Parts: sequence; C-alpha cells; structure tokens
Amino acid sequence: MIHSITTTPHPDREPFTEFYAGVLVVGLEGCNLRVLVDQAETPIEELLRPYLNPANRTLCLITGLNYERHTLTAKSRIHLF
Repeated sequence: MIHSITTTPHPDREPFTEFYAGVLVVGLEGCNLRVLVDQAETPIEELLRPYLNPANRTLCLITGLNYERHTLTAKSRIHLF
C-alpha cells in the first residue's frame, strides 16, 4: 500500500529504502507485457490505459522502459508487490 509519495535528490542514499528505476502503476490487471512489447511505438500511458482498474489496488513496477519515449522495450519487466 502506498502511504505517501515524496521526492528527494538522491533516492539511492535514503535509509531503509530500496531503489528501483521504473514506473509504479496501481491497478494494472489482465496485461500480457510480452504481447504489448510488440507495440513499442505506443507510449505506455496509452498502451496500459485499457488494463487499469481503479478499484484494483495492486501495485506493480514496470522496468526496462525507453524513458525518453515512454515506451516498452524488449527488456521491459513487470514486478508485482
């Protein structure tokens, strides 16, 4: 469960903090990332929209993105929490 979101200039130096590069997504369900990777030209905001359920409070982290274009890559992975 997310209790709060804060920013810090050096997240990897915060005590008791694990640092992961990626995008946190709440409510993602029914998504097959391997299929979506084939749509590498589509920004993740648009690509994931049909798979977001506001009633679902699950949290996942998507890593391996092209951060300049906001798209998935062959290295993209979903990590569930």
